[in-house]
Amino acid sequence: MLIKKSQTKGFSLIEILVALGLFSFVITITTTGLLSLLDANAKSQTLRLAMDNLSFVLDNLSRNARTGYNYSCYTARPPSPDTGNSRADCSGSTGGVALSFTDGETGNRITYRRNGESIERGVSINNSAGSWSPVTSDNVKINDMSFLVSGTDFNTDGNDEQPTVTIWLTGEVGTFTKTKSDFEIQTIVTQRILDL
Repeated sequence: MLIKKSQTKGFSLIEILVALGLFSFVITITTTGLLSLLDANAKSQTLRLAMDNLSFVLDNLSRNARTGYNYSCYTARPPSPDTGNSRADCSGSTGGVALSFTDGETGNRITYRRNGESIERGVSINNSAGSWSPVTSDNVKINDMSFLVSGTDFNTDGNDEQPTVTIWLTGEVGTFTKTKSDFEIQTIVTQRILDL
């Protein structure tokens, strides 16, 4: 009996090695691109959440200040929320480090300040000092916060300027080194109640 040799040929060792090398190269490039997309997505999600929190805090501060009155600015960080109804401008290049005003709806005194890397809000009810509550999330780091207050004096010496507060914030958002982003925000609030 004769044994017939098969005429079909397989791949050579070199062809298999070249195919595996090309396959590995394509998978490496694809995986790197996918990981970059995942990092970018994580950064944008962290940034969005932190900026949403910061936007909420600034909107709340602006809304309360706009409907409030008796603005007072402090050049030193107050240890407790303001209990008085004083008015004080903060002018100059650095402004003040805390802002206090009387809430237009409740009559309570509201004070905002930076403490460490967060923004705190204090409410004084019936002239008794309240406590401070942080209003920014942990992934928002406030590096600097200042207030410039003008026009708080009553209509004296021809002053017809409405009380105005300019708020400056700088900091960074994100919890990991790769996902951190710096920000600088400025907003201006004018008292809604006529200061006549």
